[in-house]
Amino acid sequence: MTPLSTSLTLTLLAVAAGFVSAQQQPALFHGTSVVILPSNETSSPVNSTVRAANFFCYMAEEGYFSFGWWVTPSLQNDTSHCTPDSGRYHWYEHASKTACDLDRGTCTFSTQNFRVREPSRARPVPFPERRLTYTIKPLDLGNGGFGQMAVSWIDDGGVMVYGVGTRQVLSGGGEGTRGDCRKAMGTLRGVYERYRPGLAMEVDWDLCEEGGNKLVKQVGRGGAYQGLGDL
Repeated sequence: MTPLSTSLTLTLLAVAAGFVSAQQQPALFHGTSVVILPSNETSSPVNSTVRAANFFCYMAEEGYFSFGWWVTPSLQNDTSHCTPDSGRYHWYEHASKTACDLDRGTCTFSTQNFRVREPSRARPVPFPERRLTYTIKPLDLGNGGFGQMAVSWIDDGGVMVYGVGTRQVLSGGGEGTRGDCRKAMGTLRGVYERYRPGLAMEVDWDLCEEGGNKLVKQVGRGGAYQGLGDL
C-alpha cells in the first residue's frame, strides 16, 4: 500500500471546539466535511470545486487515526455504505499534531493518508502525493452541538484549499451511541492490525466500553512510533 494524498479527507475539519485544547481525553466521532478548491482562473465562488467526505475518527492529544469515504456533495447522494463496521472504506489516515496557538484558537497537524480503493461515483481532492499540513480553527456558533464545527485551510507549497466540517461524538454518549462507537473502533483496530501504521498516539481500544479510559492498550508507541519521522 502506497501513501496517496489524493485521498486526503480533511478529517480535522470535523474537530469541535473542545478538541483544540492542549490537554484532552481521547474521543471517537463520526464526521462529515466539505472541501472547497478555489478556481485558479477567477475569484467567483461559483467556479470553485466542491468535494465531500464521510468518516469515523479516533482523536487524542497527539493526533488522530481515521477511515472513511469520499461522497458526492449532493442532495441525492447515497451514503448508506458509510457505516462504522464497513470494510469497504476508501482510505485510512493518521496524523500527528505539530503545534497549537491557543491565542488564535488553531492547531496544525501533519497528515499521512493511504488509499485502499477508488470511490465508484464520488471524486477525491487532487492533492499532490506528499505530506500536507492542516491548520484548523474550531468554532462554537451556538445552537448546541449543531453550532459546533470547524473551519480549516491548507496553504502548503502551492496547494490552497479550505473547508468546513461537523461531527457527532460517539464515545461517552451512553447506550444511544455506544453500538456505533464499538463498531467504528473495531474497524479501526482491523485497519491497524492489517496495515500497522506508525501512529502518533496510544490507542485506547476500550474507549467505547463503560468506564472507557480505564485500560489504555499501547499501540503506536515503540517501534511503530519510530516510523513517524518518515511520514
